[in-house]
Amino acid sequence: MIQHTHVSPNLYEPATLFNFLTDIGPIMLLSLSFSGALFCFWYFVLELNKQEMERKIWLGQNKNLLLQYEDLHYLLDDFGQKVPCCSHCKNDKMQLWDYFHNLLVVRCTSCKMNYTFSKGYDELLQPLFCQLDGATALVNAVSRHRHELLGKHLARKFSIDVTGIHKNKSPLGVIKFNASRANATSIKSVFDISLNTWEVVTPEKRIAS
Repeated sequence: MIQHTHVSPNLYEPATLFNFLTDIGPIMLLSLSFSGALFCFWYFVLELNKQEMERKIWLGQNKNLLLQYEDLHYLLDDFGQKVPCCSHCKNDKMQLWDYFHNLLVVRCTSCKMNYTFSKGYDELLQPLFCQLDGATALVNAVSRHRHELLGKHLARKFSIDVTGIHKNKSPLGVIKFNASRANATSIKSVFDISLNTWEVVTPEKRIAS
């Protein structure tokens, strides 16, 4: 006698995405929740505490850089009153660009015309030069730590636009000041110069690229 066994057709139905999510979903959700909680603990408890400690140590060890940067802006406010606006486009917004020994290069933020000044141009240039190394070091620190508490703190405190810091450009370019529209004294211009030990540029000499 042959017996026939009835087999439910559901046993042979292929697995569906819904069935997969129903079976595996709770495990995946638990795993993701655990990973997320672990990451939050690492970042907000361990990493941020570490960055805060590094920020305090750096600020304590580099108070002189902070003071130099503040002094530089005071000097630039006064120096700007003795610098005429751009002779090419009449823009009065300038930025620091380069320096070497007795020469300072500033750039028009609009047409990118460069202007060089020797220390003999004005008595303010001597103390201004004394602040440039410190200012460069501070801007470079902001660039290196831009995604950390230290970089964000410095950028906010000194209104430094980190998007304007690029490897192929002078770090001093983020430091801007206003030239005087009332000052009619002419100054010589140079285009995209790079100050090297074998180059000598004076306000009386014009160099075109």
